[in-house]
Amino acid sequence: MRNLKLPVTLVASSALVLLVFRIFPESFLKSIPFLSGIISYALIALVTYIFVYLLGLPTLEYFGRPKLNLKSLFAVVAVVPLLSKPFFAGNLESKKISVAIMGSIFIFMIGCGEELFSRAFTFGILRRFGKKRAMFFSSLLFGLMHLNLYTGANWDPWVAYWHVMSAFGFGLIACSLMLTTRNIWIPIFFHAIRDVGVAFEKPVKPANQGDGADSTIQFFSGLISPLSTLLFDLILVFILLWIGREHSLPRWMKRLMIKWKLVMVEPVLGS
Repeated sequence: MRNLKLPVTLVASSALVLLVFRIFPESFLKSIPFLSGIISYALIALVTYIFVYLLGLPTLEYFGRPKLNLKSLFAVVAVVPLLSKPFFAGNLESKKISVAIMGSIFIFMIGCGEELFSRAFTFGILRRFGKKRAMFFSSLLFGLMHLNLYTGANWDPWVAYWHVMSAFGFGLIACSLMLTTRNIWIPIFFHAIRDVGVAFEKPVKPANQGDGADSTIQFFSGLISPLSTLLFDLILVFILLWIGREHSLPRWMKRLMIKWKLVMVEPVLGS
């Protein structure tokens, strides 16, 4: 029974997060763009942080101010190509200033809510089973939670599977970024920038439901379709974790860190 306590807790907490988006009263907030989503994600972030704090999870140490050091700099540079992708896809459009401000707040709150729940809370609970297991299962749960977008008339098994795999890879990157920089705010901003299309993407004409388009997708090609992107994500995860390794920096990097006063050298007694 004790072995079931942890998975039941994680599934129940995930269901509670998804329930917030189902029951939150949106009708009287539609006059202000993105306000309903902002409040929902802010509520999730607040409640999640309270649980992280009360449970004393090890991820509490990542809530401090981001520290400027060479490892963090290299980690941020490594994920820049992923951050630039939405801006070069040609799918974004400008919004009037009031909508742009609310949209910017919205994508930031998405980063806060999802990162605090999936990284600070879920990874924090699973951390006692080892870093790699915690990364894998917290990211997998993060991916599976996106199935919430494909319920009812929106159900599309292939698109749902591709989205879950994409979110799984993204979760691994965000988690390794948090571990390497030893800070959760950097993954939050990373997450927010990656989701810029949620608020600033050009309107897309919805596809017809039930038109049988999925039948043209072969099973094997549909199954392996997201694997190339996932492989790239795993390579990036390896690079980030390598950067974050203790004593992994070469000597020339350490000399630069000392020169730029990113680290201090303790004086040798008696010299």
